Amino acid sequence: MASTVKEEILSEAEQTDRVSKLGRENGLFKQCMDEIKSSHSVGQALRSAALAAGALSDIHSYAELLGQFYVATKALELRIDEILKSEEEMDLNSKNDSPKSEKLSKLKLVRSLGYSFSGGYESDLKFLLGENWRSKVKEMTTDPAKEYIQRIQGANEIDLVAAAFI
Repeated sequence: MASTVKEEILSEAEQTDRVSKLGRENGLFKQCMDEIKSSHSVGQALRSAALAAGALSDIHSYAELLGQFYVATKALELRIDEILKSEEEMDLNSKNDSPKSEKLSKLKLVRSLGYSFSGGYESDLKFLLGENWRSKVKEMTTDPAKEYIQRIQGANEIDLVAAAFI
């Protein structure tokens, strides 16, 4: 168990570097990862600070903030899965070198990088809010989060890849 915890404690910069190295030298993916590295680290630090402050001061505020991250993340994961399933079904009889297949492979890459966080949020929210946590999160979901979910639900492959890196 201790080795699992150690793996999870990689700094944001180390995680970003690890993912960035998966891209081709001078490739778009690597360039994007290098470009967002500092702003992403700052954003993660701010989010971590807000979550820590909430956890230490007000469990309800912490749960509400965590709920916003959860609904956005869940919407993104569901949309990625929806497009992957739909495109795989449509591509069964077509060539894999089509532009659509290339975009699909980028979504597959996002999934292969381990983009799957909603389960962790669900466990935390159940602990914080109890058995009926889903209805409480639904009540707490802010208008900006609802707008973001609507955008994600209509997003294409490229928008979803970009959203995964925000």
